[in-house]
Amino acid sequence: FDMAGCNAKNSTECDFLIIGENFIVVIEVKNTTFTSTTNGDDNPLIAFEKSLVQRHRVRELIKSIHPDATLLLFTAFPSMHSTIFNQFNDSQSFVTTITETDKESMIFKDDLKYFSSWWLNNV
Repeated sequence: FDMAGCNAKNSTECDFLIIGENFIVVIEVKNTTFTSTTNGDDNPLIAFEKSLVQRHRVRELIKSIHPDATLLLFTAFPSMHSTIFNQFNDSQSFVTTITETDKESMIFKDDLKYFSSWWLNNV
């Protein structure tokens, strides 16, 4: 499993759909990078909020086709370490707050280094 092709900011975002015997995993990829002037679509919090909308749409589509499917939805930030995201999140004031459940659905660059371990713990 390799997200390396989705790592560069200028590349097209590559989303993943993994179909197992008893589950479906959707990974929405967001190629955001953090700088001191990050705003708009480059803002990781805004990118995450947009991914939640996209994930909801995918959930509705899959559930309309297979209502009994076990569905796991994640958002990957392959260009960002979790510590950078957390620092950014702590420094911002948004109406929408990132919940613990939201945090558990995020995949960061540091998770991808040992993706097999992440997979075993989260899927």
